[in-house]
Formats: sequence, C-alpha cells, structure tokens
Amino acid sequence: MKKLLSTLILMVLAPLALAAPPKQATYEVKNMTCGTCALAIERALKRAGGVSKVDFDGKAATVIVQFDPAQTSTASIQKTITEAGFPAKLRAERG
Repeated sequence: MKKLLSTLILMVLAPLALAAPPKQATYEVKNMTCGTCALAIERALKRAGGVSKVDFDGKAATVIVQFDPAQTSTASIQKTITEAGFPAKLRAERG
C-alpha cells in the first residue's frame, strides 16, 4: 500500500517539478483608456493560453503579464495584445 501511494504521489508531483518557472513581462500599451479595454486584453490573453496572471496600470499605460514560457512567448503575447486592438511594445521581462 505504501509503495502504491508513493508511486501515485510521484506521478502527480513529477510534472510539477519539471515545469518551467513562470516569467513576467511588462508591455507599454496604446489605446487602453478604460476598464473595458483592460478586460478585452485580459480575455484575449487568456484565450491565447499560457498566461496565468494579467495586471494593468492605467496611468502608466502598461500591462504586466505572468506566463509559462513553455506555452507562450513575449512576442506571442505582444502580438495577441496588438491584434486585440491595443498596439503593444515589450518594456521589460523578468524570470
């Protein structure tokens, strides 16, 4: 029973240990003037996949995106934001 339990735990936890740590990127975004704009960007990014968190700074006109680099890239995120109608430019990347 202990051996079975140990095997099951390893099967569940092993992929988590191999997962790439998330990265964070900040984009300068044009035409983002209200909460609805932010919602449109967030929806587009979530649909594209690989994005775990999106934060907005309306005053600085920036979008901060936390993402899985194994599933998406900064260029793909920039393209998604731009295609949603908000021209974006990568400002910084961490992780």
